[in-house]
Amino acid sequence: MEEHSAERLAAIVESSFDAIISKDLSGTIVSWNRAAERMFGYPETEAIGKPIYLIIPDDKRDEEADILRRLKLGERVEPFQTTRRHRDGRMVPISITIL
Repeated sequence: MEEHSAERLAAIVESSFDAIISKDLSGTIVSWNRAAERMFGYPETEAIGKPIYLIIPDDKRDEEADILRRLKLGERVEPFQTTRRHRDGRMVPISITIL
């Protein structure tokens, strides 16, 4: 039963129109769905294992460092609006929800 739940969850994430990215507490990307590929221009094979800073504009690095710090402390991060960087350099306005 648990295996089917994991498969179902993976199918939901992969078919979502929302970019769903997970990272570990050091900021390394551990999952990257197709919507993230479309939104940021990097295929999964180029994103997995890379620092999340791959898509963070230079002027937002402090924002990401604060997110990681708060997560390590077990604090909740409220959803917020920001920008991230596409592979081609353009800025992408996004809404972030951290679970």
